[in-house]
Amino acid sequence: MSNASMTTRVAYKHLNKEASVEGPVVKVFEKYWDGLHDMEYALGQVAHEYDEASSYQDGPAVKQALYMVQALKLAIKQLEHFSMSVMGDLAVEEAKFIKNFGSPADYTDEQRHKMFPR
Repeated sequence: MSNASMTTRVAYKHLNKEASVEGPVVKVFEKYWDGLHDMEYALGQVAHEYDEASSYQDGPAVKQALYMVQALKLAIKQLEHFSMSVMGDLAVEEAKFIKNFGSPADYTDEQRHKMFPR
């Protein structure tokens, strides 16, 4: 696991503790969190294989192997950005919503009861 992944996990766990109630976004992240980082790691391993393939300078596949290394590195960076920035931002915004209004389901129920009192 990369250092960025470990940093992301620590930041995410901190964000998760900020919310008094776990919201639906955080639940989705927790469900797929390990899979996302497993994919990051696996793509890094594949990039290493293509890097080794590109080391045969006289071979016909060097140019395409180097392209694959760069494309895989970009994909890994995008996954890291998604997990560090996008997921973090969504978790923070969800924590704010929950702090102010409760869970989305509770808020919806409350508003529905205001509109249609029994």
